[in-house]
Amino acid sequence: MYEMENVSFEEIESSQRLQQLAVEIITFDRQAKITAVSCAIEIGERLLEAKDLVPHGEWGKWLKENVNYSQSTANNFMRLYREYGSDQGSLFTTVANSQAIMNLDVSKALALTVLPAEEREEFVAEHDVENMSTRELKDALQENKELKRQQQQLQKQLEEKEKQISQASVQLDTAISERQKMETRLQEAVNQNAGYEKSLEVKVEAAKKLEEARKAAEEKRRQSEEKAKELQRQIEELKAQSQEPDQQVLGELREQAQREAERRFSDQIEKLQQEKEKAEQRVAEAEEKNRQLQSKSQQAGSRELIVFDEKFKAFQADFNELSSLLAQLENSDAQTAGKFRSAVQKLLSIMSANLEGSR
Repeated sequence: MYEMENVSFEEIESSQRLQQLAVEIITFDRQAKITAVSCAIEIGERLLEAKDLVPHGEWGKWLKENVNYSQSTANNFMRLYREYGSDQGSLFTTVANSQAIMNLDVSKALALTVLPAEEREEFVAEHDVENMSTRELKDALQENKELKRQQQQLQKQLEEKEKQISQASVQLDTAISERQKMETRLQEAVNQNAGYEKSLEVKVEAAKKLEEARKAAEEKRRQSEEKAKELQRQIEELKAQSQEPDQQVLGELREQAQREAERRFSDQIEKLQQEKEKAEQRVAEAEEKNRQLQSKSQQAGSRELIVFDEKFKAFQADFNELSSLLAQLENSDAQTAGKFRSAVQKLLSIMSANLEGSR
């Protein structure tokens, strides 16, 4: 069982009062802070107006003589107005633009001015600024500044990486396109090379055939040269043999040449004999006609002269032809031609004698 301590009524009443006083103190403290920031904003607004009215160069003197502020204190009040109160109006007619900030003391409100206006309320909510000391707030603001710097740096690096990735993507696309072009050109080259190979095969085959033909021609030339050498050798042997001729062979050649000459002479004699017989026949015919003409001369008178003239011309033509044959024969066989010429002369002598006897 629990035993209850003896507590007097006075002690209970005192405890309740202390609790009430604590609540009241906190409430007034908050109201004082709110009033402090709001009053500081109002002071800053009026300081700005006064600064515009004070002659140039007398602002510090006016502050000291009239409100007992230093210029740095006045600057803090004016900065609070610019950052928090330029659009909030009078303290007694308008609520501050951020109740969370209005709950802070003046030093914390001043410290928060390093942040952009749109970030202050979020910073206060995230960091429990109301329960921080001014030093802790400044440290948190410095950390936030560093964090922002790092975020900006990371963002910059990220943007740089994205830019590099974009450039790499473009380069990759370009490389892929170039590779496709190279593959196309390579395929074209392969196709063209196939044509070249086929053409080369044809040329190689033609070259082989040409080489075979060249070798065959070379072999024929070699055989011809060997044959020519053999013929030359035989000629040399024949020349050597001709320097020491075989008497039997020479005899046979002489007999063969003599037989050939006699044959040719016999043929020519026979031909001349035939011509002689023809001439004698023509002469006989002419004499016969002459006799006939003479027998008829007593009746025909001058007709004999006409017939004689015709026969004489025919005789001359035959004689001229015979002389031409003798001239041709002299070019080929002068000895035989001389014999035929003697025969003709003998015939002419006989004819001349016949003519002398007929007188």
